[in-house]
Amino acid sequence: MKKAVLFAALVALATVAVFAQTVTINVLAWDDPLPRAIKDMIPEFEKATGYKVNLELQPTTSVITKTTVGVTKDRADYDVVAVDEGNIPIVAPFMLPFDKWPAGKKYPKVGKDTVTPAMLDAATWDGVTVGFPINGNLYVWMTRKDLIENPTYQKEFKAKYGYDLRVPQTFKEMLEMGTFFNERGIATGFGDFATGAPGVHAEAIFMWESFGTKFIDRVGGKYVVVLDEKKAVEGMEFYKKLMAISPANAATLGHSERQAAFTTGKGWALSSSACKAPGCRPSNTAKRFSAALRPISRSGIPARVCSRLLRACSTSLLLARPA
Repeated sequence: MKKAVLFAALVALATVAVFAQTVTINVLAWDDPLPRAIKDMIPEFEKATGYKVNLELQPTTSVITKTTVGVTKDRADYDVVAVDEGNIPIVAPFMLPFDKWPAGKKYPKVGKDTVTPAMLDAATWDGVTVGFPINGNLYVWMTRKDLIENPTYQKEFKAKYGYDLRVPQTFKEMLEMGTFFNERGIATGFGDFATGAPGVHAEAIFMWESFGTKFIDRVGGKYVVVLDEKKAVEGMEFYKKLMAISPANAATLGHSERQAAFTTGKGWALSSSACKAPGCRPSNTAKRFSAALRPISRSGIPARVCSRLLRACSTSLLLARPA
């Protein structure tokens, strides 16, 4: 699956190159495992097409800044840019709709049926597919097996809460288990998403949709705020309880810091992008790493938050400027 996603990104580059009739393709993307893997494939692409690719990798927070400065209606420093979904409204007016990308010569144009409907929906703005998803950025939930399978902890937990210690199935269980480990100084009970606007955005939508309300929706051909205030407050109040058992500096932790806390035994649970999950495996024993868990709902029924997060805030897109 990983190879398919990477190949799709290069195919998109090929179609843009044919359209623009340029010798050099300038690409801007964030610096993480996916673009670095794409970078390793560039020599093969250049040999097959005859095009030169300049791939510039920047920290995530710098990419949108460089995009808004370097790509306008009048000029562009880049031919292809990677954009997180939340920033699509900013750049959509300057980008070539995906349906207008040509078929390509050396590489056929990648089809919309090669990604999930939710990912494709994330690439749509004002009824137009403005780019092609190259990273669904699906978050998974992880718990520490060495903690939930510890006989002593299992006995103490059941005596206090009346049910078995396990991978949590509801928000209530997540909070009670996290509180159990946090109060005993064993591990912090909740690993939030990440620092900065992307993390806050993801966590807010995670809570709101889990408690039954959307933030924004298309109504009458326009995007409007549809937040149910009562449900939103309920979600945020519960989120505060989760953050109360998080690391003391949780609000300042990025992905790498959260993963380090989890792998060194300081955390009990962690949400992480699926592509980063292998890096969360503790080095001392693979048995500590749990199976992935989907985000969960207060009712005990697994929430449909994964697919909604995919649509709502986290998908990354490959966008091409008009020639």
